[in-house]
Formats: sequence, structure tokens, C-alpha cells
Amino acid sequence: MTGDATDGASCGKMRQQNNDSSVEISINSHSQIATQPFDDTGDEVATQSFQQKIWGQLYPHSGTFPRIELVGDSFKLGRAQSNDYVVQKTDMVNEKLFLAISKTQCEVFRNSDGVFLKDYSSNGTWLNGEKIGKNMVRPLDHDSEICFAGANKKVFVFRSMDAQKEVFPEELTKNYLVSKELGKGACGIVRLGFRTKDLHRVAIKIINKKQTKTAHTSSAAIMNEVNILRKVKHPCIINLEDVIDTKDYMYIVLELAEGGELFEKIIQKHKFNEKEAKLHFYQLASAIQYLHASNICHRDLKPENVLLCSIDDSKPVIKVTDMGLSKLVNLGNELKTFCGTPNYLAPEIIVMTARGGTYDYKVDCWSLGVILYILLSGTPPFTDERQCDKKLREQILTANFIFYPQLFNSVSKEAKDLITKLLKVRPEERLSADEILEHPWLQDQAMRTEAHALMKEQEVKSQADEREALRPLNPAVIQAIPMVNPSVTGQLKRMHVSAENSCQTPDKRLKTSENGDREN
Repeated sequence: MTGDATDGASCGKMRQQNNDSSVEISINSHSQIATQPFDDTGDEVATQSFQQKIWGQLYPHSGTFPRIELVGDSFKLGRAQSNDYVVQKTDMVNEKLFLAISKTQCEVFRNSDGVFLKDYSSNGTWLNGEKIGKNMVRPLDHDSEICFAGANKKVFVFRSMDAQKEVFPEELTKNYLVSKELGKGACGIVRLGFRTKDLHRVAIKIINKKQTKTAHTSSAAIMNEVNILRKVKHPCIINLEDVIDTKDYMYIVLELAEGGELFEKIIQKHKFNEKEAKLHFYQLASAIQYLHASNICHRDLKPENVLLCSIDDSKPVIKVTDMGLSKLVNLGNELKTFCGTPNYLAPEIIVMTARGGTYDYKVDCWSLGVILYILLSGTPPFTDERQCDKKLREQILTANFIFYPQLFNSVSKEAKDLITKLLKVRPEERLSADEILEHPWLQDQAMRTEAHALMKEQEVKSQADEREALRPLNPAVIQAIPMVNPSVTGQLKRMHVSAENSCQTPDKRLKTSENGDREN
């Protein structure tokens, strides 16, 4: 599992081979527009021989992996130098995941029957969440997701050039490539997207305006979410990156949280230990405190609406999302709308539907109490599945919940005290977001230091992404081109790198094994 030694580069390398020679090209992790190599002899035949049809592309979903254009009939990836692409530690983000990569991890190949993915790794290669198995082969379809080192470590999305092209408006496609579906909601479909100039990954929420006119979700509610997201800026709240509004569709471009839902993580782990729960909950409470200070009530807090930035459990950063039901409360406004998810509803919302009345920000604090109970136990405090004589509605209205010994014996009294003070029927007795952060359970200085460091790191990353979004498109790239003629190798004296409105040449390396020459 140690694999071959790598050369210490910060990104992987592409290698093209034939019987007599090879060309090895180190490539930038954000390869874009293809340019062709040329020689000094003026021999056009050499250049033309390289111009072969690209039949597929691997779009990066992790670390410093580049966009890989598939031209030959076979392409291998792994840690060994003999592969077409040599995986580096920065591609996999951390050393633990990198060490799970085999000398030869997998092979993408095509024949007359189609395109396939072969797994060579003992540790596994996953296709659309399913492990392939060593020396086994699976068909590779358009927009398929490839994972290394685990079912959740997404590394590439395969894009077939022969797939039927979907039509999107130019306002969207001039800046983004739209890829696979990530999920569906009441408001529309969410698709994976890539910002074309640097392959920055995003989530694109696609909303059909005509459908929203007949559905429960109105255009006004959609614009409410957009306006809320435009107003907020917090490292633990999903970032709005762009909005593209056309006649029939609205495209909301959001920060992509690659770790999935907190709900899925709870299912995977069954429950969090207290240290893990505290770190996650502190970030969540910090985000809600920020929203309330900005006069915003979320109104639909639940683990499904809390995302994780990455699959790296050692550095968890949460993101509050789905602001569709959030309300910007101006001075004098009252909250009267019945909304939210039943198991997380505060008592005053249920009472309001029967007797009228209003509620305030404290409904979010009740939901935080429910979420904390679930984090520590793996089960909800209020559910129709409980073995008691009260239905869900009555359980909530009376705050009827139990700290079951088999689930809470190892949980501290401070954690249970915080849950109890959040699940108070009377809002005036319930802790506010400010008071939550001052509770004794969250005064763990080591945890707070770690949480603030994670949030600061996320804030710096978001700022860098925003600067990159504003940077003019100025790509300087190299296309990895297969060797088709041994005589061509010696003619490759340099690579021509084209960058519109630029005279700078990026740091690229070309190695030719035929004569040992190397030019920078």
C-alpha cells in the first residue's frame, strides 16, 4: 500500500506512451482550453497527428486533481509513475486518504461496447456509491461519479462527449458547466456545476418559474431565499455565489458543501460522541446567533438542512442551508406563518395554527434542542414511533421527552441541561441564541479555539473564491496529448501556451524520454 515514490509536486502528472518513447507533462490542477504543441521545423504533419478526438473528460471533484481529457482508448490513474496520471497527496487532500491509493488505482477505457471503469485497487474504487471490486469492470456512464478511498471521497465526474447535450441559456453556460443531479426539492433541482475558468465546484439550484406559479412555492418565496442569502455572510452559512435570472428559469449558484447532510453523517455514525457533538453544535449555534442578530429567523432547522463542508471528520465545518422558509423580520413585523418540519416544530407554532397568535426567533432555539438531542443519542426526542400514550403533537406541546439511560448514561449533565433549557414549552423560559453560546457546556476552551480556527479557515477560503470569481478569464493551459508516432517525440522542443491578453508563461514541465532533454 506504500506505492511508488512521487516527485513531491503539488499536483499530479500526465504521462503518454508508445512503443519507443514517452512524454510526461506536469499539468496545472485547473486545466481549461486546449492548445497544441508545435515544433520549430515547420512540419505540419507532426502537429496534425496529435489532433485526435476527445471522447470524454474527467472533471475534478477533489483537491488538486485536474480536468483530464480522454483521447486514447485507455487511461490509468494511481500512485506509480507508470500511470497516465500520477496521483499526489494534494489531490486526495490529506495523507491518510492518499495512502489508500494503490500503485494502479483504476483504468478508464473504451471499446466497441462502450466506456468502462476497471478497479485495480485492493482498497477499492467506487462508482456512483458502489464498490467495483478488484479486477472487476463496470460500465461508465455520462455524469457518473468516481470515488477513491471510500464511497464518499468523490474524485471525478465522468463527462462523455457523445452524450446528448442539454440546453442551458448562454447567461449560465458562459460561466458554468452544468453536471450531474445532486438532489431535488420543492423549489427545483440541484445540479453539480463547475465554474469554467478555474473548475471551482458549485451547487446550482435550477428553478422552473412556470412550475412555481402552480406549486406551493411562489416566485416571491424563491426571491426571499435569494435576498436572505445576499444579506448574510458567515462561515457556517452556505454562501450565495451567483444568481442568473432568465425568462423561464432562475439559477441560484451556491457554495458546494462536499460532505453531504449532517443527517446522513448521523445515520452513518449512529450518534456523535460528546466531543464531536459539541464542536458541530457550537458552529450551528454560532450561525443561528448571527442570523438572529441580523433579524433573520430560519424556521426550518433540521439535520437535513445542515451540510458538511468535507468528508474529513478531523476538520468538520458545518453550513446552514435551505433558507427558503427563513424570514427577515423588520421592526414591527410578526411571524405568523405555519412552516417547518413536524418533528422539529416548536410548540408555539402548533398552538398558532389552532388559536392564532405569533412566534419569534425562539422557534429556532427549540429546533436546536431537538438537533442536539439527536446528535448525542441518534434518535429524535419527539416521534410517533415512541412507545408512549402521546401522539407527536401532544409530545411537543408538553415537551414530553426522556433521556433514556441506554442512550444518555455517558452524556454529561451539562449537555442534558442545555437540551432541557432549549426544549421549554414557554418561549420566555427557553434559552436565546446568545444564551446558548454562554451555556457552561459550550465553555470548553479547547473546543472553542478549534471551532474558531475552522471557521476562520473557511472564511479565508470563501474570500479567496470570491476574489477568483472576480478575476478576468485568462487561462494558460496545456492539453495532455497521446503519442501516436515515435518520430514526433524528438521534434517536441517546447510547448506553446496560449493565454489571451497575457505574455506570461506558466510553470509547466515537458520531459522527453527519447533524448533526455528537459525544458521549463
